[in-house]
Amino acid sequence: MLDQYRRLKAEHPGTILFFRMGDFYETFGDDALVASRVLGITLTSRDKKKEGSLPLAGVPHHAVDGYLRTLVNEGYSVAIADQMEPAAEARGLVDRQIVEVLTPGTITRNGILNAVESNYIVALLPEEGRAGVSVAEVSTGEFRIGEVGEDEIPALLLEYPSREILLPAGAQDGASPWGSVARVTRWDAARFDLRAGRQSLERRFGVLSLEAFGLGDPGLGLGAAGALLDYLRSLKKSDLPQIGDLRPLREGAPLVVDEVTLRNLEVPRPRWEGGRSARSFGPPAATAPCSTRASIERRPSPNRRGSAQAPASAFTGCRIWNGRSASWARAARRPATWGSCARDCSAFPRSRASCAPTRDR
Repeated sequence: MLDQYRRLKAEHPGTILFFRMGDFYETFGDDALVASRVLGITLTSRDKKKEGSLPLAGVPHHAVDGYLRTLVNEGYSVAIADQMEPAAEARGLVDRQIVEVLTPGTITRNGILNAVESNYIVALLPEEGRAGVSVAEVSTGEFRIGEVGEDEIPALLLEYPSREILLPAGAQDGASPWGSVARVTRWDAARFDLRAGRQSLERRFGVLSLEAFGLGDPGLGLGAAGALLDYLRSLKKSDLPQIGDLRPLREGAPLVVDEVTLRNLEVPRPRWEGGRSARSFGPPAATAPCSTRASIERRPSPNRRGSAQAPASAFTGCRIWNGRSASWARAARRPATWGSCARDCSAFPRSRASCAPTRDR
């Protein structure tokens, strides 16, 4: 069994392997030491009487989502190895395979995802003052591609607040390039090939040409997009059916909001981490009719000077304060009048007071 564990562990080095054994997911060796420390679970061993025995720590399978959430929030990646057949029907050793790898930017499990915040992963291909960019939100199927100046990357990472950044191996050495706090993952530089990236996108979306998507000239973005698709396939063990459309990096006319205004509105984050908004009111995010992950508008995006850009149409409709940050949600693109929000909020009396329409400026 340990040989099987080591073989699966070698498939995804650098991850913590959750190895299914009956009603538990077990970790061994160094993984067990990390799991015990981070999760606060008991550390034991298979043979306590022997000196130097292999450390062991496990969690019950029915509560695994909570433990996975803790590990991913701490910046760890977790590979999940499940039993592929009932133990009673197995001839010899039970067949186990890795069914999914969770990283901070690629979460799709409902029990781990934050209900109201996007979970972006950004792939970057920097080259001679320019950078190819591909952005994905795997849980909602959003996938974007484009090219920007390398000096625009810090603003881009605020526009798409990413949990994980994918870079070619050897590029931008350092733990936190461009001042980002996101986890940095190094991927084989050969995967960022532009020609291979174009072909990968054409196969994935079933087209002979990408012109129909109105991308313009994505340039280096083709290499970033191809690498990101390849990375996601290796983690999700599928052809990513949830990725539904290919879109340009930016759309629509920008509305500029300066950095001070963003901070006062608590758009990037609450004024203190883990705390409630200083101005929280209205219904909770879980019950607010306009504040589901599918309908919340992407937060305003910073331009290269550190202020923010967002399509002006994004500020038309229903504005709801969700208790953690100011999130604007569209009320089905109806005109900006009091009546435009009443139908959605009539069932929630408190929301009428906290749900005010705004007009394009």
